[in-house]
Amino acid sequence: RGAARRPGDAQPEVGKNLSSGDRPYIQSRSSTAMNKGAEKIGLALLLLLLGLIALLDLTARVFADKGSSPGGAMACRQLWQAKEANYALAEHNWRLVLEQVRNESSSMQLKSANRMQRYFDPFEPLWNCEARDRVGAGLRYASIGDGPKFMCGLDTLTQPCVMYNIGSNNDISFEKAIHAHTGCEIHTFDPTLTRPYIGLEYSAFHKIGLGDRQHVSSQGWQMMSLADMMRNLSHVGRRIDILKVDCEHCEWDSLLPVFSEMEKGRLSVGQLLVEVHAPRVWTSNHTAFFEKAAKAGLRMFSKERNQWGCAGWKCVEFSYVDRQHACRAFTSTHCPAASPAQVCPEGW
Repeated sequence: RGAARRPGDAQPEVGKNLSSGDRPYIQSRSSTAMNKGAEKIGLALLLLLLGLIALLDLTARVFADKGSSPGGAMACRQLWQAKEANYALAEHNWRLVLEQVRNESSSMQLKSANRMQRYFDPFEPLWNCEARDRVGAGLRYASIGDGPKFMCGLDTLTQPCVMYNIGSNNDISFEKAIHAHTGCEIHTFDPTLTRPYIGLEYSAFHKIGLGDRQHVSSQGWQMMSLADMMRNLSHVGRRIDILKVDCEHCEWDSLLPVFSEMEKGRLSVGQLLVEVHAPRVWTSNHTAFFEKAAKAGLRMFSKERNQWGCAGWKCVEFSYVDRQHACRAFTSTHCPAASPAQVCPEGW
């Protein structure tokens, strides 16, 4: 009983119950197979654990280390490179969409009564600014209503900074907010004011409008290009950290030279906050404005349809950031102990 089976012994017939002496041999083979399976599962779990540890290590370098060590800064740089790669892909796909929009712009479908309501549909933010907040009237992070603008990395503006505010109508809420939060040098331009400007405590005022060149308009307003304005203020070669534009349709012509100068590297604008107004009739070349902004290196990170007097489609607030300030904002949220030059050294 219980003896080991000898080579000459008969094998148990199929369907018969095994004797108690037969069971240990069969059970030992089963146990061996189970042990091998357990070993494979254990090895797979070990590899998975090692991969998870590596991923956690990379994340720890960025968020726990915050870029204070060379390894942490390198990990943050890798995250930035991945973010830029995703943006490049999104921009490529967006240009394909614009090509389709141009091809369909003369179709019967776009000649329907509500075609103007879809004028700004193809233009959506492609860049994500983690340090975004709405700045304007009221408390920080609690600015509501018409007037405030979405900005990126407000706390990362380097001093001395300068803002050009195109269009005022004597609503000085935004100037007050920028003055309070940044201390930037502010210049407000508006040729349409018929009363004295009330924000001199926060901003210098110039009764000049933004145009594509220096001239006097049919309304008798003195107009200048942005380059002319900068030349008059001895700001040639200086970076415009914030360019806010709300000039009731002047943006279409006046900003195209700005985009061109930026693309050529002759002008630097950190953030463009612009309210774009739909024309009275459909134009098939409206995509050029947004394409030129992208070619100038500006990345749209916010789009807000204005429902205060614009029916939600007649005018839309767009916020752009250039690569340099985008990197500065990214570094502040992901690895504040590192410098932007360490995270995105190319072109810094």
